[in-house]
Amino acid sequence: MSKPDVYDVLILGCGASGIGTAISLHEQGIDNFLILEAKDYIGGRVKSQQFAGKSVPMGAGWIHGADESNIMWRLAKKYQMKVHKDNYDYDDIVFRNGTNGVWYPQWLVNKIHHKLEKDINKMDELLEGRRDKGRSDLNVKSGLRWAKWIPTTPLEQAIEYYKFDFENGIEPGALSGMSYGVTGEGGDDYIITDSRGYEHILKEEVKPYQQKIRLNHEIMRITAIHNNTLYEVMTTKWKKYYTKKVVVTFSAGVLTYGNVKFIPSLPEWKMEALNMVPMCHYCKIYLRFPNAFWDDSYYIMLTAKTRGEYVHWQNFKVPTLFPNENILMLTLTGDTCVQNQKKTDSEVIEEITKVLKSVYPNATAPSEVLRNNWSNDRHFRGAYSYQVSGISEADYEALEHSVEKNIWFTGEYTGRSEEYGFTHGAYNLGYKMAKKLASCLKDENLCPETQPPSYGGQKKCTT
Repeated sequence: MSKPDVYDVLILGCGASGIGTAISLHEQGIDNFLILEAKDYIGGRVKSQQFAGKSVPMGAGWIHGADESNIMWRLAKKYQMKVHKDNYDYDDIVFRNGTNGVWYPQWLVNKIHHKLEKDINKMDELLEGRRDKGRSDLNVKSGLRWAKWIPTTPLEQAIEYYKFDFENGIEPGALSGMSYGVTGEGGDDYIITDSRGYEHILKEEVKPYQQKIRLNHEIMRITAIHNNTLYEVMTTKWKKYYTKKVVVTFSAGVLTYGNVKFIPSLPEWKMEALNMVPMCHYCKIYLRFPNAFWDDSYYIMLTAKTRGEYVHWQNFKVPTLFPNENILMLTLTGDTCVQNQKKTDSEVIEEITKVLKSVYPNATAPSEVLRNNWSNDRHFRGAYSYQVSGISEADYEALEHSVEKNIWFTGEYTGRSEEYGFTHGAYNLGYKMAKKLASCLKDENLCPETQPPSYGGQKKCTT
């Protein structure tokens, strides 16, 4: 029998983190690697589909904080991607009563929004003082209540939803006050509207390594052999690969769900940290109508009795998006998204039509619908991560730390506030991790300890 090939590195997953890892390894002179991807496409949660003759993002769709420091913005310009600059100006957002369609005056919307902004700043000051005293984190809802923001009206709840749930994919009560996002902050945001789809950037960047990618390779088991000096990676089709180092780019949802078996099991410190960054649920529902009956504003917010239920709408008919198509996109988050994904298209269309007719009497039923389903996809188990109240520096260290110096982890969930949840964060985290991995491959003395510093390991400088 022939001796099996042994790779220096197996990269598990060909999303943004996996691609950033591959590019970085090559730059460090490590080319004996292979990328195994469960799907039949490249890009992971960066994926587009055709709808009404247009390419629409089913997962990542924005480039957030678009400037020269943002790798995805630089690449978008490199490949001359068509984009739409998002506008979060409250003067261009319509708020209506979701029951009777009554329009909320702009002065009232602005007044509530300004109060929320003021209370967010106050919350940040209060929580910073709390942390300086060595006290624990609070969730955003508790922090805002401390700062005197207590939403009681449907309009206040809708504005809060737009500010927090739309950005984080989860309600404020679940979010860490130390690490959260707010809509419209962090620089310019652009939506990819290019017919080639957002994933075109990643496909082009990974082309030099095309021969190193194996699609339709879902991982079933990762086993340490030869006293942890070698690893056997087995696919669900019972194909085996052998490697010195493993890079795991699976989502936090996949790792905590237990889709992939590790032998031996991942240590408790790793699992504890992974449960501090669960996956949010984020539904995109694209709707095409025979005619446009809605407001001209880009964002339309409808108040609701149940938080987040058919509240957030985006008008894709604006001049810089798809002006010749009557398309709305509905966003649902959290448990509302999860429950919606259990319904059929017909049930969703019926509910949506009823809501829209309450607001716009001349509304028609959509003629086409397209929905994503990340929460039920076994390869993702959600859209992207969020950070729960109580997450600590020890958790961050544990998330990014390797296991037994040989199983390395990367993905958007391993980042701090400026990286988690973002495509550019996923790419950058894979890229930076791979530089440390390359150093470890070249010099054993530059490998990390078997445990992160907060769990008994010692810091080592890996440049």
